[in-house]
Amino acid sequence: MSFKYRYHISDDGLIDQKELVHMITTLYELNGIHDRTGDHNPKTRAAEIIASLDVSGDEKLCKEEFIAGYAF
Repeated sequence: MSFKYRYHISDDGLIDQKELVHMITTLYELNGIHDRTGDHNPKTRAAEIIASLDVSGDEKLCKEEFIAGYAF
């Protein structure tokens, strides 16, 4: 099962903050990160990621925004 289908709930082709929070929380759990305060707060991290990568201003991430934001 691909990452998109596992964590993309709304099926609109975009990742919203709720979906991103779910993804981050799951990644923390998989990696044994139990501290969810400060920089490890999933809601805070999701908001920061969307604010950084959302070029269109719709408060959601399309595939292109996500890839462009993480292309080094």
